Amino acid sequence: MGMRLKFNLKTNSNYIAANFYYQLSAAIYKLLGFGSPEFSKFLHDKGYQLLSGKTYKLFTFSMMFRKVAPIDNKFRFISRDAELFISSPNVDDFIKNFFVGSVWQSYIRLGSEHQYAHFDIVNTENLPPPEFSSKMKFKLISPLVISKPIELRGRLQTYFLRPEDEEEANRILNQNLINKYQLFYNEDLTGKAEVKFRWDWDYINKRDRVTKKITLDPHGTGANDVIGIVAPFYIEGDPRLIEIGYEAGFGNKNSMGFGMASTFQEKL
Repeated sequence: MGMRLKFNLKTNSNYIAANFYYQLSAAIYKLLGFGSPEFSKFLHDKGYQLLSGKTYKLFTFSMMFRKVAPIDNKFRFISRDAELFISSPNVDDFIKNFFVGSVWQSYIRLGSEHQYAHFDIVNTENLPPPEFSSKMKFKLISPLVISKPIELRGRLQTYFLRPEDEEEANRILNQNLINKYQLFYNEDLTGKAEVKFRWDWDYINKRDRVTKKITLDPHGTGANDVIGIVAPFYIEGDPRLIEIGYEAGFGNKNSMGFGMASTFQEKL
């Protein structure tokens, strides 16, 4: 069984860039490196790889601010409190080394050397996992990204699925969860286990927009946009696949801070 940690943070900064995902991912690898430089480098450079060549990092995270106000491409802190959630099935290598790193360096800085948001780690909580069953409902605490390659005008590009692409989302999510389970538990559940995924359409139909565009590494050479969805969803099927999704993240780009979900009963 994996583990989920909650880091209670307090900032003395006034602003943070709205596109902070890439910076936070880099900060997580840095903290992980204090616990184990070798494991941090392996995870950052390579990760866990299937024979097909697909790689996964098997962790996800989410940062939540207590109260902010959007201004241009920044968030202004109204409350100084924030929370960082980290989750992985890999307790021995990832969770323990990340916790050691957070003790070694008890703060997180996001941004450049001359302009950054500083967060002190006030304390850490170990969040008890929910009871996994064959029918569950989750809310997303970071956007869910589901993508696939498509050919457009003779070039291979990435298409990010929208809520109306539910049938295709089921196919991609099932294979994604089976891959993650196989990498961590060394057991292939192809043809033995599956899940059925569906959005909470009552929630979606009451809102103008549930998609969110995020630019990763906006000031770097590898800047690119991803589109995620933030809405509750239902999932039904094999609890083993549901659990690995909860621990390692649902969908794509989990190690960049996407696809982290919680039940409505969990107290965050």
